Amino acid sequence: MATEEQFALLEDQGDDVIGGHDRLENDKEEPSKKGKQEKTFSSGIGLVLSCLGSTVGTGNIWRYPRIVAAHAAGGGALVFLIVWCFFLWLWSIPLIILEYSTGRYTRCSTVESMNKLAGPSFRFMGAWLIIVPFAIGCYYSVVVGWCFYYSIYFLIHDLPSNLDESYKIWNDLQDSHWPAWCHLLSMIVASLSVIRGVSTIEPLNKVVVPILLSIIFFSFYWALFLPYASVGIERFFTPNWASLANSRLWLDAITQNAWDTGAAVCGYWTFSIYMRRSNGAVRVGTLIPIGNNFVSLLCGMLVFCCVFSVLLRQSYGVDRILTIIGDNGPANTGLTFIWFPILYNNITGGRVLCPLFFICITLAGFSSMVALLERGIRVVIDFGVRRVPATIVVSLLTFFIG
Repeated sequence: MATEEQFALLEDQGDDVIGGHDRLENDKEEPSKKGKQEKTFSSGIGLVLSCLGSTVGTGNIWRYPRIVAAHAAGGGALVFLIVWCFFLWLWSIPLIILEYSTGRYTRCSTVESMNKLAGPSFRFMGAWLIIVPFAIGCYYSVVVGWCFYYSIYFLIHDLPSNLDESYKIWNDLQDSHWPAWCHLLSMIVASLSVIRGVSTIEPLNKVVVPILLSIIFFSFYWALFLPYASVGIERFFTPNWASLANSRLWLDAITQNAWDTGAAVCGYWTFSIYMRRSNGAVRVGTLIPIGNNFVSLLCGMLVFCCVFSVLLRQSYGVDRILTIIGDNGPANTGLTFIWFPILYNNITGGRVLCPLFFICITLAGFSSMVALLERGIRVVIDFGVRRVPATIVVSLLTFFIG
């Protein structure tokens, strides 16, 4: 049975969610359940940018346009967008609010939270929740390394003019030692970014996320005025109501929400450990996924504008263009690493915009990588290990498995 003290604590937290009295409004730290002082985000903007940084990643920039294109064939993608928004409210936002509320209440990682809420027998559930994001982190660091390589490569070299040249750049990368070195570099930078917890995570995201969003907004505005961009936008928002009967559309809509928002992979849970009481779980848990999916929408329109603009001028048919956007390619990289350099080579200003595009993906992947690392580190800390050795252990495991 819960004690009166626990009920009082829950009541205080409920008041804070709806904007009630905040007893610790001016505190920089809050007591954890272990009685020690826990660092918190110093400002609401720091929390918002850090959470956006953890969710805006490769799922928004290169996976989302590919999934939309798969459902734009045969009429248009509007029905997919409607179902995608439906699952944002039905599935993603409730899960994210639950994560924020649980992490803020327990001030612990998933493993220790399950112990506190349900008892030691349920620790395995918390461990299972952290295994998936840890596995994603091992692969994610490799992807960030690829993006970083392409950012530097196209600052120095010319853009490819055809598929053979583009595939040669990709194959040369995979046949070299550069993926391993770039993987190592991304791990070192990400590890240094979490070495002091929220004290380094917050200022990092206050710099990285605004730059990332600025590049996205600038590229989107520029793409809207390309020749034939309107054809891509029209296809993006044209309904094909018959596709509602397609079960694949519903499955892709809910799985894309998982990739977009990061719901149920415990990033929000981990960051909510460092929330202050003035950061209402419902308010933050609603605004962050909406903002994140808005970024996905911009990225999808950006890709459609660019690809339709270039390929319609080369007499490609609409169905062929959608196939290209949805092309998986090697390791699901077809559009991003194979086609986009070619597309930018055929656009005025593409020589500048192509490196910017890959810098954008690098920043998005890096900010998500920081959040993925912090999940595992927090679990190790809750077992009594200090942050620096915990960071070293988790980083080494992530690097060698990746």
